[in-house]
Amino acid sequence: MDQIEISERLPRYGIAGLTLAIGLLGVLAVTSPDGAAGSPVRMGALIAISATTVPVAIIVARIDLRTIWLSETMPMRGANTAFVLYADLGLTAALATFQNPVMALQGTALFAVIGGYVAHFLRIQAMVCHVVFSTAVIVTIGARALLDDTLPGSTALYGIMVSLLAANGTVGLIAIYSAESKRALRLQIESANTDPLTGVLNRRGFRYIAKTATRQTTRPFTILVVDIDNYKAINDRHGHAVGDAVLERLAAVLVDAVGKSGVVGRLGGDEFAIAGSLDRVSAIGLANRIRAAQIGLPCEPRITVSVGAVVYESKLRPATDGALVDLALKTADRALFEAKNAGRDTYRVVCGDPS
Repeated sequence: MDQIEISERLPRYGIAGLTLAIGLLGVLAVTSPDGAAGSPVRMGALIAISATTVPVAIIVARIDLRTIWLSETMPMRGANTAFVLYADLGLTAALATFQNPVMALQGTALFAVIGGYVAHFLRIQAMVCHVVFSTAVIVTIGARALLDDTLPGSTALYGIMVSLLAANGTVGLIAIYSAESKRALRLQIESANTDPLTGVLNRRGFRYIAKTATRQTTRPFTILVVDIDNYKAINDRHGHAVGDAVLERLAAVLVDAVGKSGVVGRLGGDEFAIAGSLDRVSAIGLANRIRAAQIGLPCEPRITVSVGAVVYESKLRPATDGALVDLALKTADRALFEAKNAGRDTYRVVCGDPS
């Protein structure tokens, strides 16, 4: 999902602005007789709570929302949950300083603002916890208004139901929309990264996955390039339908040969690539398994492939991330060219480590 470029500056500053706005509402409540006015303890507590929104807003304004929305990593989820926990507890503490429960019940509408963030950026477990918590706070404040005879029973019930609908209805609607948006984005990314004929990664998807793999491991790293020998002749003799069937068959062979130790991509035409954490011995073994596999069709029983591979076994890599993948593909392609010149139906494995 981090392949997506999302302009998130406006939403980020918007969330920071809403955080400050809630703090300003707290300051305003300090001056209200129904709020904290007249009680030094209540006023001091509400001012302190409101003041915390300033540093929190500054922190929020510096956070990349793309990382939070799209990330599945625990650190990002933990920081995000902590922010919502702060918002829920801070709002509850602020409302607890209000002397008039009716004003506090009106203030629970701000749970809808927090709920919008929760629905868009948090997982279902945290979302449920927020809804349960906000519901408990709203019902408690409404019950207080009823017990204090501040509101008639039917009016108190009306106020509670309106607050619950505003706070929790927002969570539900935005959660549905956000989930559908994520699903649509994932489908688009999958489509953009997949070769429609063979079902393996296309060049774009392969390069991205291989780049991610090099970043996340210090183990040996190998890229193999596989090319069908005399593929043009197969197309000329039997037509493109047979040629496409050969490509599909080779893709299946490569996926089966690699298993979970690497990824397969179609670079274009009849050229495929494999990336994985393989040392030289494993790379040679994989090349031989690919060559030994039955790729032929009834009309073209004997189809051979040539393989070129580059192996990086040293932790000292000649380049990083995308640059390494591009360099590895070029080096493996040269090794493939050597295998072709050696008579085809063979392989060449070269070392990519700096000398």
